[in-house]
This record gives sequence, C-alpha cells and structure tokens, in this order.
Amino acid sequence: MAVKLSAAWLILMAAAALFAPMVLEEPQQQMDFTQVLQAPSGEHLFGTDSLGRDIFTRTLYGARVSLGVAASAVALAVLIGLLVGLLAGYLGGWVDRLLMGLVDVFLCFPALFLILALMAVWGPHLWHVAAVIGITGWMGTARLVRAEVLSLKEREFILASRVLGAGTARILFKHLLPNAAGPVLVSAILGFSAAILTETGLSFLGIGVQPPTPSWGNLLMDGKAVLGVAWWQVFFPGAMIFLSALSVNVIGESAQIRIEGRAAGAPPLMAVEDLNSRIAAGSFTALVGETGSGKTTAALALGARKETAYVFQDPASALNPVMRVGRQIDEVTGGREKSLAALGEVGLGERAYTSYPHELSGGEKQRSLIAMALAQGPRLLIADEPTSALDKTSEAAVMGLLAELKKKKGLTVLFITHDLDLARRHADTVHVMRAGRIVPPGDPYIKALYDAVRSLESHKTI
Repeated sequence: MAVKLSAAWLILMAAAALFAPMVLEEPQQQMDFTQVLQAPSGEHLFGTDSLGRDIFTRTLYGARVSLGVAASAVALAVLIGLLVGLLAGYLGGWVDRLLMGLVDVFLCFPALFLILALMAVWGPHLWHVAAVIGITGWMGTARLVRAEVLSLKEREFILASRVLGAGTARILFKHLLPNAAGPVLVSAILGFSAAILTETGLSFLGIGVQPPTPSWGNLLMDGKAVLGVAWWQVFFPGAMIFLSALSVNVIGESAQIRIEGRAAGAPPLMAVEDLNSRIAAGSFTALVGETGSGKTTAALALGARKETAYVFQDPASALNPVMRVGRQIDEVTGGREKSLAALGEVGLGERAYTSYPHELSGGEKQRSLIAMALAQGPRLLIADEPTSALDKTSEAAVMGLLAELKKKKGLTVLFITHDLDLARRHADTVHVMRAGRIVPPGDPYIKALYDAVRSLESHKTI
C-alpha cells in the first residue's frame, strides 16, 4: 500500500508540474498587492505570499524546477558513474587505479563544501545547480558498478563472448551493463531523493535557483521572513518536499527488496512439507529426486540437529579460498594434531593441511570437507551430492571412502544424489523426493524413474 501511495503521489506531482503552464498563469505575473499574505481559502488554496502571488501556483511551478533539476542531476551522476565503473571494473590495471583514485579524490572533499565552491565559481543558474549536484554525486554509482563488473566479468557468458570475438564496447554495454542495472536503478532512485533535498538546500541558502523563478527551496526562503504571520508560506512547500522525498525513498526501498529477491508481501514458498521418514542407524541411505524437489532443503534441516555433520556439494565453494585447509579444520578440532588425524582418516596428510584449496584436486578438496565433518564426531553424516563435480575415478574413491567410514566408525550416512544408478549400487535404502515430499513406496512415479534409467542404460553403446 505504501508503495502504491508513494507512486501515486509522484505521478500526481509530475503531472501537475508538467501541465501547470497549460492551466495556470506564470506566477511572476500574478502579483496583487490587495491580496498580500492571505490565508488559505477557496480562492487561494495555499494562501498568498508577501507580494500577493498565489502559493499554490508557485508551488506547482516550483515542482517543475525542483523535480527537473533533481532528475537532470541524477541522470548526469548515473551517466558518469556508469562509465567510470564499467571502465574501471572491466579494464582493470592502471585504468582501474586511475579512475578509483579520482573517486577517492572526490570523496576526500566534503560534498557541501565542494558544491559551494563550484557554485561560487559558476554562479547560481538553474542548470549550474543540476550540473553541480550531478558532478558531486556520481562516486557511489561508480563504486557500485565497478563491484558488479568485477563479479560479472569472470562469468562464463562473458568469457564466451570474448571467445566469440565480441569487442570491449559490446561486452560493456550489451552484457555487463544490463546485469548491473538493478543496483544502479536503486541507487538512482535514492539519489533522486537526495538531489531534491540538495537543490532545496542550495536555493534556500540563496545560491541555487534564483528568484523570480520559483523552486521549493526559494519558496521556503521567502516564507522564512514572514513565518510568524504566514505559516502557510513555509508549510505547503515544505510538505511537498517532505512527501516527495519520502515517496522516492519508499519506492527505492521497495525496488531494493525486489531486486535482492525478498519481495515484500510474497507468500512463503513451502520447499519441504510433511517430511516423515526413518533412517536406520548405521545404514547407508540415499535421497534422490529431480532438481528443485527439496532434497538439499530437507538435508539442511536435518543438518541443524546435534551429532550431525554436513558435507556440501561444491568443495570449491565450501572451502575458504584465502585460508589454508588445515586452519579451516583447526576451527573445528581446536588444534593441529586433531586436524591431521582427521585428514589421515580420509587418506590425506601434511600436504593437504598446509595447502590452500586451489592447490588441491577436486577429490582432495572433497576429502578435506569429509575430514572437517568427521572432526565434529557425528553420528549422522549428510553428504550432499559429494561426487557431482568429480570424474569417475574420484567418484569411486569418495564413495568407497564413505562406505569405509560407515563401517569403521559406525556412521549413519545420508547420501543425496541425482544418480539413481549410484544410489542403487551403494545405498541400503533409497528414498525418492518430489515437490517437497517423500514419495511413498509403490508410487507410479518411482517405477517411471527406474524404467527411465533402465531405458537409458539399454541404449548405451561402447
């Protein structure tokens, strides 16, 4: 509701400002000294000022100026920020250092003092105000875009574009810019609110938009002198400023929530429901199902229980890339000797302990995660697709290790996989999940799955 009301207010303000000249006389030509400082009435909705001018008309014309200056300033700031951020993030090297150094230089100066200095040099003109606000407000956008580009430029679709011969301009504006647009949009919306307030402040101080051109800021300045006898001359322009800035902030916050994937008011998604199944102690149980069926969610719920350890699917993501593997296991065991003992149980030793994750093979990283899980002394070990990123040789080694640990330590193993054949060969019991539920034995869905696997196997050729 708040977002709808805010949007309605801004649309109303924009429409009123846009169409004001078509229905209202220019406020400079409205002076009527017989109507000086008249209170709000049917004839003058917002009252009149010290020159007998209608404040309602001046407020609408002021909206044209204040909103126009703010929009122009934000457009300039976003344009500069986008270009600087895209170039710094994508090109890197000396270009990145030069441009980010320029950002740091601008950030070293207090924004207000920099604005005052520029206005003193350029003079108080309408478009000078917009330019000054834009020139002093692009640094946040540049940093935001650079961070997004640094994350995006190593993605596979960017690498594929390079391989296919796409030039720098095409990659920047066709691939990187659209993917960085969400955060930039939020920043621009919130920047619009700040620009309204900055223009208002400058005009109130007398160094922004100059009379007789009305803006919300100089309307406040005019009303300050007669505040004791004509409250309306300050109240109505102030209310416009407050409601407009508030509306922009509400919309900006809503956009940020939606972009981050946390849509306000959206019904919660029930990923797993009525999960009720037994896992026999000391068993090797497999949990299979299609992507999105709720396997990992169910396993994570179990993983939060005591005496349970979890081995994640992707060891490259589960291990901290800037910490040695041994130090990460130390956080669980509390010391080097216990960590080496845990690594020894999975067939690793000193080399793995002193290595960074990138120095180990995929199988060694997965074994390191298993060692970290064993160091917790669990009764239930949950292995979430531990072989999905491994070749067949490493897959066989990891599966053999899990079977050996189950037998040696009396562990109960819950093994999550997409591979029905792997589950059939290693598991004592296989549970099938579909749409967040365990499929009961004898369900036609289970038979269809196994029939599909047998059909695929019958078509294999060597």
